[in-house]
Amino acid sequence: SVNKAKDLKMHPWVYDENCWPSGFGGGKVNGKGARFQQKYLRMEQGEKDTPHTICNADGIHFFYEVNPYYIDALDGEVTDDFLNEIYEPYYARYGNEIKGIFTDEPQLSRKGIPWSLKLPDEYKAAYDEDLLPRLGELFLEEGDYKNTRIRFWKLVTDLFSRNFMKKICDWCTKHDWEFTGHMVCEGTLLDQLTSNGAVMPHYEYFTIPGMDWLGRDIRNELHCRQLGSAAQQLGRKHVLTESFALCGHNASFEEYKRIVEWQMARGINLLCQHLEGYSLRGVRKRDYPPTVFYQQPWWEEYKTFNDAISREGMILSEGEPVCDTLIIHPQTTAWAMFDNGENKGLYELNNTFIETMNTLEKKHIQFHLGDETLIERHGSVEKDVFVIGEMRYSTVIVLPDIMLLDSTKKLLEEYQNNGGKFATAEQIMANDIVDNPNITYTERRYDTFTVHFFVNSTEEKQKAYIRKGTKVVDITTGDLRAFDGNYEFQPFDSLLVIDDGTAIKEEEKIEPGVLTIDGEWKIKKQSLNTLTLDYCKYSFDDEIVEENGYVLNIQERACKLKRPVKIKQEFKVRADCVPSGLYLVIETPEMFDIKVNGESIDKTDCGYFVDKTFRKLDISKKFKLGENIIEIECSFKQSDEVYENLEKALMCESEKNKLTYDMEIEPIYLVGDFSVITDGKFEGLEKKAVRYIGDFKI
Repeated sequence: SVNKAKDLKMHPWVYDENCWPSGFGGGKVNGKGARFQQKYLRMEQGEKDTPHTICNADGIHFFYEVNPYYIDALDGEVTDDFLNEIYEPYYARYGNEIKGIFTDEPQLSRKGIPWSLKLPDEYKAAYDEDLLPRLGELFLEEGDYKNTRIRFWKLVTDLFSRNFMKKICDWCTKHDWEFTGHMVCEGTLLDQLTSNGAVMPHYEYFTIPGMDWLGRDIRNELHCRQLGSAAQQLGRKHVLTESFALCGHNASFEEYKRIVEWQMARGINLLCQHLEGYSLRGVRKRDYPPTVFYQQPWWEEYKTFNDAISREGMILSEGEPVCDTLIIHPQTTAWAMFDNGENKGLYELNNTFIETMNTLEKKHIQFHLGDETLIERHGSVEKDVFVIGEMRYSTVIVLPDIMLLDSTKKLLEEYQNNGGKFATAEQIMANDIVDNPNITYTERRYDTFTVHFFVNSTEEKQKAYIRKGTKVVDITTGDLRAFDGNYEFQPFDSLLVIDDGTAIKEEEKIEPGVLTIDGEWKIKKQSLNTLTLDYCKYSFDDEIVEENGYVLNIQERACKLKRPVKIKQEFKVRADCVPSGLYLVIETPEMFDIKVNGESIDKTDCGYFVDKTFRKLDISKKFKLGENIIEIECSFKQSDEVYENLEKALMCESEKNKLTYDMEIEPIYLVGDFSVITDGKFEGLEKKAVRYIGDFKI
């Protein structure tokens, strides 16, 4: 891959290990014993003495659980081992031939309060008091529980940031590599709490900070605002989004564009597409689809989409950001509310936070979020301006009744004493750049002009008058055309406008291209038709399991037996005609004995269909009018390692994500020049899905 990238003048990047979450070295690091493994703090009534006991106090037993399949990301020596096991071998082999490395979802805990054997000593060093007598305050409203929780979670955040993220950053810097990737569970105050402590401080240690956006849904904007704010405060030019996973194989360019541009209006400018699958064999076709590769019918046109998004991203990454309003991020208050149970008030705090952002967005106010740890590292006050890194703010919003770190309080007091302005989202006057609150925008200031980027974040058409800008950028060509300020946005539409104080001369005007569909058209089929066969009668060792069972249940049920199984499947298909070219498409056909209407078929390979592992077998001479029966039979077995990994996968996603099967049972397909009669019942479902109940007939 590295050599091919050089041939193509590309920059090779490395995904840091075998699947995710990053840090466990495919099992090498956590496999070195309990000290290296992830731990969770637990509490139960009654005093006990076990190998995992932390302490007993007032009739309560405090102990830790161990997840043997992931790492203790609070312990810097564990990270050192990860770097030695994974990063060093790459560098030893390739050196600076590799551009950088991508890390994926490193985390503290997904199952409650994290623990580390290092924590008691680290807490003592940070606060000059013992942690163990205060463990109950992390769960119960007793003593000085709010301050204890804040101290604990601040320490946890700092340790994760310093002992995992910064160590990797320092290693990459030393070796002249760049560092990118994303954290996990960024989307709410609660989600990011146990996984990251707070997510924003960790962005500092990415060369290209990034986020993950799963699915087609447009949800709350906290992901983007946290990342975009930290990146601009820290002077990071590129801000990455890993997008399109879980969109499904039938997502369109229009939907991809909507997903990306919604994020771009909120601070993102670099698209990392998920993913290009070399193969869709077996479970791969369901691995966070789609695959944006040759299997798609639009693959040859995909460059047009990528060039357009890249052009937008380039324009929104150059110049300087424009933003003078800051919201103090309330994660410290979330720490004080978190008790690993009811978390009283945390849901309401999150809603207030999101509503504040929404209010500013509808007023077209450019704003950032101020994380208190980043403020502690990079905050200052200059006269009546609040400064975080490279950004300067003239207005600060502090949500009501929130708790703040002492370092933040000190800076805010200085800001106030210098005449700094505080306001609520409701008090801030709206920016009149566009007259429709449903249109979101961002801007970049260049030396001689300003770029305004507008996005319709709704599913309806929106008419708008835009008060700045005289030129529109055609994102597919880069051409400019005249703009008079009036625009009707289509659903999820966007507009990139340049304001340089001059209009386009008449001879320079480029009219937008319009495709008319009047007149006669000839329609040409793009591919053969396909009928998926995913229900069948099947048996294990000649004993019928289901008369009409779903094919994707077969493999799971066979694997649970943990032994070789003879699997026989019988599919029934009715036909009112027999196409001259009719193919059975099947993955790994060499694995099966195949019969059509009782006769073995010729397995001569007739090429592939859609994916190179979907092989075509000609069955037209075996097919007949009326009912047809297709039988496939195999001796199904997995290695002992697969059976073992299936058990582990129930306990931790790191094991599930690296799982590979030796054999796979998948649906089969009929492919040919035919239509399908569907005279059953169609039922509309959510997300434009449709359920069909009835038979299929060729």
